[in-house]
Amino acid sequence: MAPNGTIIYPNFIITPLPSAAEGAGAGLNVGAGDELVAVNATAPSGFTLHFFGSNLTTSTIYTEVDVGFPTSLEMVVSAASSVTPGIYPITVDSSSGTFSVSYTFNIQVVKYLITVNLNTFFPPVLNITAGSTVYWIDTSTDAADGQYNVVFNTISVTSPVLNPCVLETYGPAACSVFSYTFNTDGTFTYICNIYSGMKGTINVTG
Repeated sequence: MAPNGTIIYPNFIITPLPSAAEGAGAGLNVGAGDELVAVNATAPSGFTLHFFGSNLTTSTIYTEVDVGFPTSLEMVVSAASSVTPGIYPITVDSSSGTFSVSYTFNIQVVKYLITVNLNTFFPPVLNITAGSTVYWIDTSTDAADGQYNVVFNTISVTSPVLNPCVLETYGPAACSVFSYTFNTDGTFTYICNIYSGMKGTINVTG
C-alpha cells in the first residue's frame, strides 16, 4: 500500500469451533447456536485497522450465526501520510471462550502504487522520477474473478495476469502485485488487454 492509502481485505475468515456445533440442529450445521468471537488488532504507529460493521480498532465483538460454516469478515487497513516506505507487521488476535489464535502478517508500504479495480487503473496518470519503482496491485471488489494485466505500448513489458485477493468464496489468496523500475525519462502508456478501455500513463523525469 501507499502512504495515505487504504487496502481492503474482503475475506478475513473465522471458522467455528467444533464444540460450537453441538446442540439443536447440529446435524444440519444450521441453527446450532451462535459463537461470540472477540477480534483484536495491533498495528504500528501510523496505521489504523477496523473490521466491517465497526469503527473500533480493537475488541471488535460480533456474533457468528449459522455455526458450522466459515464466516467472512471484511478487514480495512489504512496508513497515514506520514508513514515511510518499509515493511510493517500487523497482528490480529481472536478468541472464543478459552480458545485463542494469533496471526501476524506484514504490510509493505511503497512510494508509488497503482490499484486495479472496477476496470480502472488508479491513479490513471502517475508522475515519478527516474530510478523509481511503480507497483500495481489487483484489489478487485467487482467480481471474484476480476483478473487484469499491465501491457506497455512503447516498451516490451507485460505483467503476468493479476488476481484479486479472493478467488473463491472461501479460498483466500494474496492480491497479485506487479512492479517495474523506470530508469529512463519519458512518457510510458499502458493498457489492460483483458478488459478493453483500461489505460494508464507513467510520466518519468530525471
